[in-house]
Amino acid sequence: MKKKFFIIYILLVFISCSSIFKGSITGSIHDLDDYNNQNITNSGISNVTVFLYLDEKKRDYDYNQWLEFGRDPYNVKSKNGKDVTNFILDTVSNNSGDFEISGILWESLFPEYGDTGDLREIFLLFLHNDYGLVKNPVPINITSGNTRKLPPIKIKKNLNEVLVRGRVLDYDKKSANGGDLVPIENAEVEFFLPSEWLIDGEDVIVKDSDWNNYASYRVLTDSEGSFQQKVSFKSFIPMVGPIDRIKILLTVSKEGYSSFCLSEEANAKFTGFNSDGSVFDGDRSQDISLENSIWVLLDGEETTVSYYDIGEEKEVTDTIGGGDFRKDLDIDKDGFMNIYLPCVLVADDDNNIGIKLLNDIHLRDIEHSSILSGIVGIENAVSTFVGKNNMTVQFFSSQEAYNNKEPIHYSVMTTYTPYSGNVNNLGEEGFYSRECSWRSYNYSGERSSFLWWVYAFGTIGSDDLSSRDEDSKVKLISGLNESKNIVIE
Repeated sequence: MKKKFFIIYILLVFISCSSIFKGSITGSIHDLDDYNNQNITNSGISNVTVFLYLDEKKRDYDYNQWLEFGRDPYNVKSKNGKDVTNFILDTVSNNSGDFEISGILWESLFPEYGDTGDLREIFLLFLHNDYGLVKNPVPINITSGNTRKLPPIKIKKNLNEVLVRGRVLDYDKKSANGGDLVPIENAEVEFFLPSEWLIDGEDVIVKDSDWNNYASYRVLTDSEGSFQQKVSFKSFIPMVGPIDRIKILLTVSKEGYSSFCLSEEANAKFTGFNSDGSVFDGDRSQDISLENSIWVLLDGEETTVSYYDIGEEKEVTDTIGGGDFRKDLDIDKDGFMNIYLPCVLVADDDNNIGIKLLNDIHLRDIEHSSILSGIVGIENAVSTFVGKNNMTVQFFSSQEAYNNKEPIHYSVMTTYTPYSGNVNNLGEEGFYSRECSWRSYNYSGERSSFLWWVYAFGTIGSDDLSSRDEDSKVKLISGLNESKNIVIE
């Protein structure tokens, strides 16, 4: 019994002899690469949460919870599953990466400097979305009664970076010397990244529901049709481990053009074709058509082809070999086929920025136009054609519309033109002119043709006159203007 009281007495003596000490720290957190590249002014990292610990084992426990379960220090669980807080104090860095923690209290039975002061090692964790959870890289000691200014703390981004480069070219148009395809300037290239993905050997698996529905990056092509974009993705994922690759989706668009992409495998092109499977000019790649199809023809080897089906809202993979492959897809309300090109990016092993060179991406011009002009007039008794002003000329884009006289695509009035094609170049009455535009997905070469129906009518004196049905149809070819005189009777 006396021995028990003696132990309690000794413990009370030790407790009464312990001292409470107080200290503070200030510091700054910097991006390692920016700091080492002498970009010190802009290297500070804002919105970093700093957690302070007095116990190294508790700090390491929280760090391991992050690695194993993806829990940050605010959401740590004890071994029996209960919520627990192991850090003593926390703060957040400002826009310059600076932070301060004051009021650090600790108790010591054997102070380093007796009753006048103590030396204490502290332990830190830094949490940021782009950097993950990071331990303080070097030991930190503080003395009581002082504010310790820490040397710059440099941490490395938890990110891989791959520079993606490519070109967007016009499939049909060649340069003036007849060589390379013409580049397309200001085409928009969008990059879609998944929120989660799995790595299986060299393959990357993305669940359909894990694709972000917004573009992470957008870039426009330059005058050479070239683009490049640095794509960043996490190099470490809690509960998964180190990450060296990611699958992304690219889509390329420009007003007036249809998507005409290349696949990753065997330079196969994702394209469209007529519903009857016809090939316009014998080329192995055809344009996207309104029949909602894509087509790919390979050179004999079995190949796995992947694409993202916006109608099904999921990635589709098919194995084909030595032939053609067709898949019906949806097109959007504007008649555009949105094809998403899957692409795997692999990080550089030496922690340098990786480079991904894409195959050329082809777009096809679907906006076409031609000017139709001529004279509307009557044939008099001596079979002389006489132009008449103030006649209406209507343009219809289909036989059905012409028969019903609606919908009217264009409408113009005839008038006097000071110049004409006659011998004396005296000008003529009854002149009309209209630029006609259309969209065409199915054409070969650089030019597209389109059938229009024209109808002219008006009143001369008390007579209502109109054009003949057999004279209504005219074929226009893009880029080539056409002349047509119209007789009304």
